Amino acid sequence: MHKRLDTSTIVTANGVVTSGSAIQLINALIRAKLNQLEAGRANKRRIRAGLTVYSNLVATSAVNANISRI
Repeated sequence: MHKRLDTSTIVTANGVVTSGSAIQLINALIRAKLNQLEAGRANKRRIRAGLTVYSNLVATSAVNANISRI
């Protein structure tokens, strides 16, 4: 089963454009970590509350580190 690559772009808070595929990868990593935490009976609601902010921060950092502004 192959998932179609997300070709959309997302503009994060500081104006960096990130590919949808990068966001997909980051979200997959976050979901994997969330599943680990849930297995340990962590507070799901509190964890979920910060996921979008965290994924945007990680994406922005990754893009800033690797791609110079046009």
